[in-house]
Amino acid sequence: MVLHKVTKMEAAMDKVADALTKLAIVEERQNADRVALERAFAAIQKSDERCTETLDRVMAKIEKNDARLDQLEQAAPMQQQVAKWVTTALWAAAAAATMYVAKHAGLVG
Repeated sequence: MVLHKVTKMEAAMDKVADALTKLAIVEERQNADRVALERAFAAIQKSDERCTETLDRVMAKIEKNDARLDQLEQAAPMQQQVAKWVTTALWAAAAAATMYVAKHAGLVG
């Protein structure tokens, strides 16, 4: 009877030893997974920081271009007026040159 109980205890101890071994393996895998997750989160954080920096640079360029566009839009009416003046001056110069040539050619009295 004592021998039977000792045999049962040995079998139970073997089962406990197997369970502890399996538990140690599970714990080891969980630690490896935790380390891998930490690395993944660190990589995600770096990527997020790079994206934020890039977005900030893009937004700064957009704001700069928007300010330049505002300046150009404000200057557009004045540029149109200057273009009209230059066109009128060129036509006047062309007319004067034509009259000069015509006068010297004897076409105009």
